[in-house]
Amino acid sequence: HFGPGRKRLVALPPRAASALMADENANDGAFYPPRAMDLFSETVTRDFPSTAALVDDPDLVRFDLHATDVVYIPCGWFHQVLYLDAASISVSLPILREDVDISGMSMETCARHAGFE
Repeated sequence: HFGPGRKRLVALPPRAASALMADENANDGAFYPPRAMDLFSETVTRDFPSTAALVDDPDLVRFDLHATDVVYIPCGWFHQVLYLDAASISVSLPILREDVDISGMSMETCARHAGFE
């Protein structure tokens, strides 16, 4: 993460797909929650009742990124970013094992690749 701004992130494992109402709405093989779902909103559980199950999820991760921080988000993990300060720049790089064929990547194979089911 390149500053100067900070970012707040929330991340959830692939098994949260149902509570996040995620589907293949972009036709790119990935699953996404509805665009209107704001995981940082104080009303998210009212606006999207299925997310109430995630409030106490032990694998729910929240953290802030500062300039020069690096974060690894496993394949298939849902994540959302909130910019806290000035604009910032991020670079995303896929890190894959040699034995994984990404041409047939799905949420299921992604979860296995990440070692989290």
